[in-house]
Amino acid sequence: MFNLFGGKSALKQRNEGAAQMLRDKKVKKYTAVYTADDEHLGEAGRLYHRPADTVNPELKLYAAYLEVINLAFGNPLYIPTDYISDYADGKLTLSVTLSVVEDETWDRSPDFVTVHAGNVEELA
Repeated sequence: MFNLFGGKSALKQRNEGAAQMLRDKKVKKYTAVYTADDEHLGEAGRLYHRPADTVNPELKLYAAYLEVINLAFGNPLYIPTDYISDYADGKLTLSVTLSVVEDETWDRSPDFVTVHAGNVEELA
């Protein structure tokens, strides 16, 4: 996969069932969130769901995002749930590294969140 600037993208395999996994495993608000290289990103806040007719992963318009409360970045992060790989031992683990999180625009609120066009789902 290549990014818009011609380089190879670090976004690899997606987990399209991650939002349902979060529900099934009853992930709680303030659960610790870690990157694939075991860096602590922050705590889980809530889920935001994009209107179905605007979802397009090829354009990085993902179906659902996990809000991660992160004081180090200064703002919440909005991690596409497609990049959550696991929930075990009381922590969520992403399928991407910290450098990928820093390279993506996940520190910006998705447009549908800003205009209140999607659905908000509170964690357990």
